[in-house]
Amino acid sequence: MSTFTKLRAFSWIGLHSEEDFEALKGCLRDNATHLQALTLDLIDCQQNDFWSLDSGETNDEIPDLNNFFATDVMCLGQDSPGLHFPTLELLSLSEVSFKTAERSLASAFNFSRLQKLRLWNCPGMIELLDDVANSYHALPLVSLELVIDIHHAETLPEMEVSRFLQTISGLRDLYLSLYVWDWEPVLEAVMNHLSSLKRLVLHGRGVDADEDSLWFEEDADYSIEWNGPLSLLFELAECDVMGIANPPNFMVSLLLPPPLIPPDRPLARVPKWHRFPHELQDAPPSSIMG
Repeated sequence: MSTFTKLRAFSWIGLHSEEDFEALKGCLRDNATHLQALTLDLIDCQQNDFWSLDSGETNDEIPDLNNFFATDVMCLGQDSPGLHFPTLELLSLSEVSFKTAERSLASAFNFSRLQKLRLWNCPGMIELLDDVANSYHALPLVSLELVIDIHHAETLPEMEVSRFLQTISGLRDLYLSLYVWDWEPVLEAVMNHLSSLKRLVLHGRGVDADEDSLWFEEDADYSIEWNGPLSLLFELAECDVMGIANPPNFMVSLLLPPPLIPPDRPLARVPKWHRFPHELQDAPPSSIMG
């Protein structure tokens, strides 16, 4: 790929061998200064002997040396400034490790300029979100997609995701697929973007606890608890598309008219988060479930 020196967008899905990474390293070196879109999916390389999140020779004084991607591909180290992408606007990474190199990789990928960010199950991703939230303000992201399943959630990420969302200004598209127990901090942060959001998808992830299931202890979908903040979010958001992982029959039941109250019974005040605007009551189910 040495002949490609003027690329504006680059995508490689399924890097697998040392030769692949050598080619990737050369291509990024030749195009880093003008690349605008970068997509890397390393999901197939985790089983190879050469690939390791920790080389086995850890260095506490130079933590970045423990991250293969940071040192061998991005050339980030004590004596090297490494690769930097000053014009990057779209970044999509799957299974790319940020461990021990969160700050240097965030700087290299120029998070302060990114408009679209997609992170799927990247080791060290929770620490990255926390570090970025503490280091940057008013990120110009218009599109954000975060996927963290149980195998990549060393801690529950709701607070880190919440703080990261609070650093963004002007968000239009948001997709969250998360292993969390308490969605409320995340939902409160999402509420800050109601004036700009056009597409919103919330996807709960967990683990199959059914001992009789063929997928026992494997990843599984789970419903997000329907509470006041979530109901209020669906009521107030003016999105073109909204999606949630809850069962369709449950979502449809929320749109049914309230039961008639006999005239001899006193009326009870219905909390705001149990009501839906008239437009949603008349809308087809597909319009609220994406």
